[in-house]
Amino acid sequence: MPPETPRGCHDLDSVVVGTNRYLSVVCNGQVYVLTVNVSTEQADPSGWRLVAGLNNVVDAELTAEGPGTVRISALTAVRTVVEVGCIAGLPLGTCTAPTTLPRLP
Repeated sequence: MPPETPRGCHDLDSVVVGTNRYLSVVCNGQVYVLTVNVSTEQADPSGWRLVAGLNNVVDAELTAEGPGTVRISALTAVRTVVEVGCIAGLPLGTCTAPTTLPRLP
């Protein structure tokens, strides 16, 4: 049975890095990521992990940055774009401190 998805969620996204697939979802303004091994289809036993530092999020996107990094870009309700880079692994590894990009037009 798959891990329970956090409540109040929308905006599902995914990316494959190496042998893992990362799924993100925005729930109540925060971003959660689930790691699934591609070859076994087994999810990380710890389930959905909160990505610290991303708050008030309305939309998020995952991208692969080389073989060892998952980048999460998030649009907040106050029209700022924030990014973090996380170490790819099972489970998702440590993420960098959030970087706020230039203000949207």
